[in-house]
Amino acid sequence: KKSIISTSTSILLTDLKPHTSYTYTVRALVTKRGCLQYLWGKETIEKTFTTRQAKPSPPQNLSLIKKRLTSDSVTVDWQSPVFPNGCNSYVIYYRVGSYTVATVTEDTKQEFTSALPPYTLYGLQPFTSYTVWVQAVNNERSSTLESEPSNLETFKTLTDAPSQPQKIQVLNKTSTSVRLQWRPPLHPNGIVVQYN
Repeated sequence: KKSIISTSTSILLTDLKPHTSYTYTVRALVTKRGCLQYLWGKETIEKTFTTRQAKPSPPQNLSLIKKRLTSDSVTVDWQSPVFPNGCNSYVIYYRVGSYTVATVTEDTKQEFTSALPPYTLYGLQPFTSYTVWVQAVNNERSSTLESEPSNLETFKTLTDAPSQPQKIQVLNKTSTSVRLQWRPPLHPNGIVVQYN
């Protein structure tokens, strides 16, 4: 509880925390004529206000749950921002490739979640490198406040069965031999080591 004195009928309260509720009362003070004695008036009814949301700090300690990495999915985990400032959801960004800077481009995919971590991303391509990061989001009225990116994590999905070889052709056909030729699978989903 903090007491603030003002000689006018208004006061500016500063250094408040974002998205925090505060309770207040107001009362008047008079001095008795001719002496240094003070008389306090009655307090107003307690009232409460909540400060507006602010940009949250980034989510902390983004990590991959290696046991839940598959050929088409990955599970990521993180800790809430140190200063949530009203954080009510997260945006998980991911893109193909290994990056050291969180840059949103045309090929960046994103998923929104209001659920608490961990979170599983589905629909990834097998044997492909990705970079993932998370940002905390506040929604107040029509504005969206998004944190700076968390740390970035890079991973490669596991291998999967390849698609079929392409454009199979019969070449150099004789009465006792034939040469078959084909192109590699369109989606190798790993390193093709032999054909059968």
